[in-house]
Amino acid sequence: MGICSILLSLMVNNVFLKHLVARSRPFDVIAALHPLISKPTDYSFPSGHTACSFAVGFLLFRKLPKKFDIPCLLLAILIGFSRIYVGVHYPSDVIAGAVSGIVIGYVAENLVNFAEHRKQMREEKRA
Repeated sequence: MGICSILLSLMVNNVFLKHLVARSRPFDVIAALHPLISKPTDYSFPSGHTACSFAVGFLLFRKLPKKFDIPCLLLAILIGFSRIYVGVHYPSDVIAGAVSGIVIGYVAENLVNFAEHRKQMREEKRA
C-alpha cells in the first residue's frame, strides 16, 4: 500500500498537477528569499514531499497500532513544515500536498484491498 501510494502521489502531483498549475517557487518571486537547500528546478504547487509523506503517513495512521498513529502524522506535518522553512514552498503548496496525500493514501488503500479481494476470488474459483 505504501509503494502504491508513493507511486500514485508521484504521478498525480509531480507529473500532472505541478505542470498543470506551473507555479513559480517562492525564491523565484521573492528576491530576498534564499533557500536553505539547493534550488529545486520543478514547479512549486503542490509540494511533492508533503504529498508523499501524508500519503504514507495516512496509511500508517490507519494500519498501525494506535501508539504509532500520532507520530506518523506528526512526522508528515514536520516534513510539510520543513518545505516552507527551507524556502522552497508556499504554505498553500504544503496544504494542497497534505490534502492530496491523504486522498491518494485512501485511494491506494482501496486499490490494494480491491486487488487482494479479486485475487482471493480467483483462487476460490479455481478451487
